[in-house]
Amino acid sequence: MHRAIFGFATGLSRVCEVLAALLVGAAITINLAQVLWRYILNDPLEWSEEVMRYTMVWVAFLAGSAGVFRGEHMAAGMLGNIESALVKRILHYAILVSMLIFSAVLAWWGTRYGFDTGQVSPAAQIPMEIPYLAVGFGGILMVIKLICLLLLPIEMVPQPGGMRPEDIA
Repeated sequence: MHRAIFGFATGLSRVCEVLAALLVGAAITINLAQVLWRYILNDPLEWSEEVMRYTMVWVAFLAGSAGVFRGEHMAAGMLGNIESALVKRILHYAILVSMLIFSAVLAWWGTRYGFDTGQVSPAAQIPMEIPYLAVGFGGILMVIKLICLLLLPIEMVPQPGGMRPEDIA
């Protein structure tokens, strides 16, 4: 069962990373088009700045959820030198539960306020639900991945710096 949970969370993280990478590629392409239109054709694309900004919001939450599962989130290592296995285990689960609570708040309020705003962006006329729901969707992804981490034995939890080969094999 642990391997299935690990495989599911790893696959979900990879999907998030691929989507984030595609969105970064789209933002780069739009930025290049903006430069060409502005400086070569002398006709700037009014919508490009908004689309790139909202794209990067989605990138942050998609890639951030993958970073949470892989243990690559920002952390203060001041308690990393504790030798007691019991205290390390307690800290590990306390951190995961704290992250889970924060992610659940993001998921709840981000989704709740993301729907039906009735607003559109000024230049691109994008419904503001699209960028706002990135917060709720990212929170949901983080909650799913944190639940997976809580269900895994501590030995299978990905460590900062990447996946361990013995976890994948």
